[in-house]
Amino acid sequence: MRSNNTLKLIVTLSVIILLFAGIYFYEQSQSLSGPGEFELVIANENEEILHQETLAFDEGMSLYDVLRTHFALTCASNTYDPDPTCSASFRFFVNGSTIDGKIILGIEGETFEVMTDWDTTYLAIEVYQNGSYRLTTKGVNGYTLKDGERIRIIVTKVSGW
Repeated sequence: MRSNNTLKLIVTLSVIILLFAGIYFYEQSQSLSGPGEFELVIANENEEILHQETLAFDEGMSLYDVLRTHFALTCASNTYDPDPTCSASFRFFVNGSTIDGKIILGIEGETFEVMTDWDTTYLAIEVYQNGSYRLTTKGVNGYTLKDGERIRIIVTKVSGW
């Protein structure tokens, strides 16, 4: 009787350990940024699509890196004025640690331009999941790109304006 209970206990603990290990490794695989492609949609305040294309990224690239490669960016300076050099960095808290990041005020491509002022409008980064876009709070430097996903950058009014 005692050995039967011991066997049940060992099997139960093994299943629990395997379950937690599986969850851990699945979450790790979702957070890795390997090479891939994602669909980028850039929209104005009325949700009209100004630009849409599939962009490739390499391992370790942030959303900012990809945007900087393909577009002319205007970032916020330390005083939140437009800065086309994107030289200013801000400290952000992401996944339990701080990172230096950029605040993008504007994006310019060959056929479009969006510009915000940070007082009344900003560029929101949204990820398409389960049939709709959801706001991500990680910013352009802290967001881990995933192969096959769709990201929308949209001009958004600041609440109260």
